Amino acid sequence: MEIQQLLQWLDQGAPLTPGLLPDLSNTTFLDAGAGNCATTGPAPDYAPLPEGFTSELDEDNTSWRLGLNWAFDDGKLLYGNISKGYKSGSYPTVATSASVQLDPAVQEELLAYELGTKMSLLDGRLQLNAAAFYYDYTDKQVLGAINDPIFGSLPAMVNVPESEVIGAEVALEWYPIEGLRIAPSVSYADSGVTGEFRNFDPFFSGTFNPGDKDFSGQSFPNAPKWTGNLDMQYEWRLDNGMVPFVGANVNYQSETKAFFYDTCDEPDRTCTPEVHPYLVGDYRLIINERALVDLRAGVESESGGWSVWAWGRNVTGKYYWNQVQHVNDVLLRYTGMPRTYGIAVRYRFAD
Repeated sequence: MEIQQLLQWLDQGAPLTPGLLPDLSNTTFLDAGAGNCATTGPAPDYAPLPEGFTSELDEDNTSWRLGLNWAFDDGKLLYGNISKGYKSGSYPTVATSASVQLDPAVQEELLAYELGTKMSLLDGRLQLNAAAFYYDYTDKQVLGAINDPIFGSLPAMVNVPESEVIGAEVALEWYPIEGLRIAPSVSYADSGVTGEFRNFDPFFSGTFNPGDKDFSGQSFPNAPKWTGNLDMQYEWRLDNGMVPFVGANVNYQSETKAFFYDTCDEPDRTCTPEVHPYLVGDYRLIINERALVDLRAGVESESGGWSVWAWGRNVTGKYYWNQVQHVNDVLLRYTGMPRTYGIAVRYRFAD
């Protein structure tokens, strides 16, 4: 009889009968004593090497960059860049339950293409910066997982063989009238795994959800496709030289995911949301989209030597989270800051 069945049986008031439990009359029990440990077999040798364990990752690379700039008129620039760079291989810093979690990830290679412009327009009252880019990654380092027969899916640094990012960004700084500054910016980044990439999803378990998953074509974790920011401030000058100001900031981030997830389109593989017995919530570990509004109002001296202002962050009280994780049998959401208010003072001492 399994332990869970036995406990349910006893909970219903069933009596203990001979033969129900195994015969423990000849079993030798260990009394470790308070604060001590004991083992039923030979004591393990946790560090057989006096000098400890060492591991080396020997790699080399050559980075390069080629760029062309074209400046025309006054304050206008067009540019193009092609570059190859590397992120060094590294050993992860994660809380480990198995030594294989500390295996290094090899170096990441990036071939980047970028076209852009920087322009001063409207007699200097408008600054425009824009760029389009394509990133071609080889062995991109991401937080993935390894298969542990006891704990299931454990975090580890892994390499994605082939992946890419296609994107663009635009930023403006505009002074339409005296004292008013409007600075919007928006960026778009469509990331994706282009080659075959198999790994374990956060809900892997050898019993209920065995086997790796195909993450080919998926976006990078923690990589929202759209981000945007709008900052505005208006200031004016009083007769006594003081400069009051009011401002606002709106920050937007589209939905993303905290990890690669099981798309359930492999007929020969188990499907995470159907077979995982402890699954509660969204198995895709979605980080929800959010738009946060901040406000500020204050006054500063004519010389800018001191200023005092009141501020409010997330004034709409938007509920959002920055990260989602699956730990053992628990889904965790790390929520962002709620509506927050404060007062700040700044003073600049003379040089």
